[in-house]
Amino acid sequence: SASFSAVRSTYDDIELDDGTTIDQHFRNSRRAGGTLTFGYEVSPLLALEVRAAYDQYRYSDPRPLSNRNADSHSFGFGIRYQITQLLTAEFNAGMREHKFDNPLFSKIKGVSLFGRLRWYPTPLISIRADLSQSTTTSTLDQVSAVTVTDFKFGADYEFRRNVLMTIETALSFDDYGQVGLEAKRLSLTGRAEWKVNRWLRLGSYASFNNRFGSGSGLIRNYSAAQVG
Repeated sequence: SASFSAVRSTYDDIELDDGTTIDQHFRNSRRAGGTLTFGYEVSPLLALEVRAAYDQYRYSDPRPLSNRNADSHSFGFGIRYQITQLLTAEFNAGMREHKFDNPLFSKIKGVSLFGRLRWYPTPLISIRADLSQSTTTSTLDQVSAVTVTDFKFGADYEFRRNVLMTIETALSFDDYGQVGLEAKRLSLTGRAEWKVNRWLRLGSYASFNNRFGSGSGLIRNYSAAQVG
């Protein structure tokens, strides 16, 4: 299997109370990358897997001493096992590396983890749990990158076969190793998708995110809501 993603982030300028504007365009960035997974079925219940991922980070920052352009990759081995006809488990472990073009920022290396559990209690309901660990570029001036560990739990329900409703909660741990700080992020997301016909689907979502527990003004707590 293969997947590809691309993200573009832009930052508005900061406007102070006295009318002064602080340019934040240097934070604008682009990220692109993908994941490849190869599997071999040893038996009808057991499969061996190799998983590789690559991401490229490019920033608009013109300053050579602070630019955080970087390349990130991970590689791991694992298994996928069908515990029962209704329960499947997958686990993958390996190594990851985040390397900056700027020699002033050191490489960040660590263990790469990926886990997935799928349970189908009824023909219309599926329950899933996911574990992943990755490194991504930090938006803080004092930190080059952050290690993110995600735990996700969700459920999907097919209503009358043409409406899919999903609810998902996630808990993330952000490790800012260079300043010895850690923050937590809790999110709750609901989605609905309507299969109008063979060619058309309509969907909507709502999500709430909250960052907390850093204990420092450097990493500020926040709450955010999104609908679409």
